[in-house]
Amino acid sequence: MWRIVATVLFCGVLMMLSLLTPTAQERASRVDPLAHPEGSAARTLERERITPRQSAASPVPVSVRIPTVATRSRRFSALRTNVPDSRVALARSFDPNLDSDPEQFLVKTIASLTADVDDPVHQVTAIHDWIADKIAYDVDLAAENRRPPETWEGTIRKGSTVCSGYSRLFQKMCDLAGFRCEFIPGYSLGIQLEGPDALIEEDHAWNAVEIDGEWHLVDVTWAAGAVSGKEFKRRFSHDYLFLPPREFLHTHFPGDRKWQLIDPPITKDEFAQLPRLNGRFFNFGLEMSGGSISWQSVRDRANFELVVPEEYRLSCHLVRSDGEPLERQSLIQRTGSQCRVLVAFPESGQWTVQLFAQHREETTPSPIVGAVRFTASHGTTAKFPKLYGGYSAMRAGLLSPLYVPLSTGNTEMFRIRVDATNEVNLVADGSWLRMTPSPGNASVFEVKLRIPPCDKLRIVAKQGQKHVVLTEFMQLED
Repeated sequence: MWRIVATVLFCGVLMMLSLLTPTAQERASRVDPLAHPEGSAARTLERERITPRQSAASPVPVSVRIPTVATRSRRFSALRTNVPDSRVALARSFDPNLDSDPEQFLVKTIASLTADVDDPVHQVTAIHDWIADKIAYDVDLAAENRRPPETWEGTIRKGSTVCSGYSRLFQKMCDLAGFRCEFIPGYSLGIQLEGPDALIEEDHAWNAVEIDGEWHLVDVTWAAGAVSGKEFKRRFSHDYLFLPPREFLHTHFPGDRKWQLIDPPITKDEFAQLPRLNGRFFNFGLEMSGGSISWQSVRDRANFELVVPEEYRLSCHLVRSDGEPLERQSLIQRTGSQCRVLVAFPESGQWTVQLFAQHREETTPSPIVGAVRFTASHGTTAKFPKLYGGYSAMRAGLLSPLYVPLSTGNTEMFRIRVDATNEVNLVADGSWLRMTPSPGNASVFEVKLRIPPCDKLRIVAKQGQKHVVLTEFMQLED
């Protein structure tokens, strides 16, 4: 009898010990934070060969079933400040001369990043921000044709890596913090003119992390900065932090289609046909009217529409397949938040319309936010009038005439929509002709004119106490 009692007591003790022994994830969450831890028109895209490799320590096995639709899709726009979490400045970088145990270093780092933070979204954001802020992109390593796979240990020891190292480190830190995270190899496309032929091999890697039962996509590499020529330039951003799956697909195509997180998934050819819209496009609140258009075949002209929030300016230009931009081959007609982009192709071939957007209060050059591609079967000699900065600043939209040259002696109706002004003039050399508001729309100004012999015609609007040139009709024919 006493043997039975002893056996029961022994098993009970073992059970109690198993309950009291913390798991690795629990240990990470219980580590005391460090008391005093020590502590931007470049090409963001990299082209590197990725060999899919499932880590033995990965919290998500390859065979795991992933829902094809991310449920209750959240909007994380408030988190995308493009400024690292304040805790990142306090958390130090890894130093191999001081730290002999890289995993323990990460445990302490996670503790300092997530101290007093209960929201799992903010915890993952802090990890993302620390990696993007502390780890540099290794341009020389990216240029090597063959190299061993980057590991999370090697990444923090060197302080630099390529996309696979960024993604492995993010996966490891999420694992230690108690989040399921997956390393995702796949294809990436930038703003340049690239078609299906560019998708020969998987060249990039990013992550999916599970938060509150939902999978969200993250690209830490593109948050760190940009490669310009052979130089890495730091430019921290949140452009690809929790970007919704359908928006993420405009630049990232996973090798395993389940990680598209949409239903039904798209094919590689469909991905190649999508317009290239980067994270800033969506973070600025821009939208393609009627959904995303695909790479289109047209004759000699094309148009498409976008929704652009009132506080942002939109500009664009047409680019040849060799990257050369052309002047006066595109024009934007704006009505409130609705922008219509008109394009005239000077010859047949493949063309890209590059899109730029910027907050109205910003004075630095507008960053590129997207590109729409066309294949033109014909060309045209028509050009658009020259546009000045005031055209975008005053939310102008030229209605007619849209093309030059104009012929001397012909009668034209000049119509333009301009917000926030009560005076618009048509100027022929030194002669000013007042344009009057349209009876049906006070923001549309118009005047009919028989084209006089002159060098150029301008439309000038009054902005405050000064006159601003909006557009100029430079080509006139006798």
